[in-house]
Formats: sequence, C-alpha cells, structure tokens
Amino acid sequence: MKTPLFVRNTLCNILFGTYTPLELHQFVQLCYSLALPTIRKKIALGKINLDIIGLQEKDIVHDCLADLFDRREPIVFLQIVRFFERQFPNIDEASDERLLMALRQLVLGKVNNNIIRLYAEADSVLGKILKNITTAVDRIHLFEKLTRFGEAYLITHRIEPLSHLNPIAMERVRDEFSAIVQVRDTIPQMMNKLHRILSEQCEYQRTVPLVAVALMFKEVYALGWELQEEQLEQGEGDDIPGIIEGVSRQLEREMHNTYVRSGKKTTEEFQQYMQALKEMLFAVYVHNETDGVAYFDYLKKHMPELTKTDYTQQHRTIFEYLAKKAKERIREELQKNL
Repeated sequence: MKTPLFVRNTLCNILFGTYTPLELHQFVQLCYSLALPTIRKKIALGKINLDIIGLQEKDIVHDCLADLFDRREPIVFLQIVRFFERQFPNIDEASDERLLMALRQLVLGKVNNNIIRLYAEADSVLGKILKNITTAVDRIHLFEKLTRFGEAYLITHRIEPLSHLNPIAMERVRDEFSAIVQVRDTIPQMMNKLHRILSEQCEYQRTVPLVAVALMFKEVYALGWELQEEQLEQGEGDDIPGIIEGVSRQLEREMHNTYVRSGKKTTEEFQQYMQALKEMLFAVYVHNETDGVAYFDYLKKHMPELTKTDYTQQHRTIFEYLAKKAKERIREELQKNL
C-alpha cells in the first residue's frame, strides 16, 4: 500500500487538476489496489459469480472503477472532486489516514454499486428482477436496502433485524422459501414471503444479500418455465412454436408503423429486432434456455457490429419493450390452456 504522504500529494493534485500523467497512472493503480482485495474476497465467498458476469477479476475492477475517472471537463474528475468536497470542506485539515480511509470508502462504494450493474447487464432477466426488488422495497416497505461491508443487503423494516446475531445462511432461506413460494408469485408476493421467513425466526440476523435474493427469485421463474415446458410435452397446452410465430407476426404488424413509418428505426433495424426476438422466444419457451438470457447477445447475432454501449444508448429500450410485450402475450395464450 502506498504511504499516506503519497496519497495526500497525489490526491491533492488529482483534485486540483494539477496532476502529471504519471501521477494519474499511479492514482488509478492505487484505486485498483484498494478495490482488488474486496473483489477477490467476494469471488471466494461466492458473492460474485464470474460465470454469470462473464468477466475476470481484473476486468471487473476496471469496469467498476471506470466511471470514477469520467472527465466531463478536460482535467477534472467531478465525481472524485465532489465526494472529497463533501467529506472535507477544508482538505488541509484532514489527516493523511482520514484521506486514505475516505478514498477507500469511495472506491468500495463504487465497486458495490457497479457489481449490481454488471449482473444486470450480463443477465437481463436478473437485471429486471433486481430492478423490481428495488421498486418493491420502496412501495411495500417490508425491507430497507443498505450497504454493509461493500455489499448491498435487504434488512427487515417492520421488525427488529437482530443485527447482533450471526448472519442467516442463504441455504436455509432458500429451503424455507421454496416450500411456500408459488411459480406465479409476483416480486412483491415473494418479498412478503421472504419477510415472513425472516420474521418468524429469532436465531439469526434478519438480513439477506440483495443479489442472492434476486438469484433465488430467478430460480422460481426458471422453475415456472420448466413446468410450462413439461405441461406442453405432456400435451397440456397449445402448440408453443405456433404461438410464438403468431405473436411475432402480430407484434410485427402492430409495431411497424410505430418504429419504421415514424422514422425512429430503419426497416433493416426493425427486421433485425424481430428476428432476434423470435430467436430469443424459441430459446426460452421451446428449448428451455432460461439461464441468463441476455437480450444483447441475441440482438448482436443479427447486428454483428453492435457494442454494449450502442445497445444501451440506441436499441435497448425498444428491443426490450418488444420482448416484454411478446412474453406477456405468449403467457396469456399459455394460461388459456393451463
């Protein structure tokens, strides 16, 4: 670890925009060295799943810290400047140790926030579940969302969280949750059942990791898809490929004017959307490929030059809206025969 004096001198130059290229490189490396042990520990404890995220540990660190060094102006890193201005109105009065502690807090906070983003980008299904959990936290007030030791947690809101006790094992939570959850439960219904499980026990903390909860909820949806597939194989339900074809044609007719005639998208782009959408629907409903369905990957097959940045900025909203509408209609057709 660098000496406190090095941190003070380099940090001040970063904040005042008087740094040299070498100092900038050294500062980036310092932030990297603060983040790396946390990333490694999360991987070792199973709190980061490299298979889901699809990155190596060093790439995760760089990705998590990248926007920290986003320069809105030629020299100044606004996020870093604003953070230290809030922490230390007069930086000359802060000790070297407090400056290093504050930098570690900034780095680990950035890692924590961006780990959830990486999960959401790598697995769009999981990303939507994470988003819906956050919405449910705000609406039904059964849990609070907090950061503890650099990780996002859900903590019971309407009952004593028992924070002085040992953490509860997710294996136990998952076992009890699977006994009461239904495959058609909504996220708020699942949150209610999770709250009940934690509230009815007094041996452990009533706190659970956010990403672990999202993965548990995703398992429920995956089970629901598997049951639908089993029913179809047994002859209980309509011809699923036929349903997909019908829904795709209907959606293509309805949305053509909205996106092509309006000039929002070219005919080629719209056709690429529909081809990727149909491929994704067959993967989910016919081939039961429900583990980590990534919308970006399906669209990239039909847009080879597509980057994640282009997808997020130009295509994500429309393509995922089309996917949402298609899935809703397919489920409506399936439910008619269940």
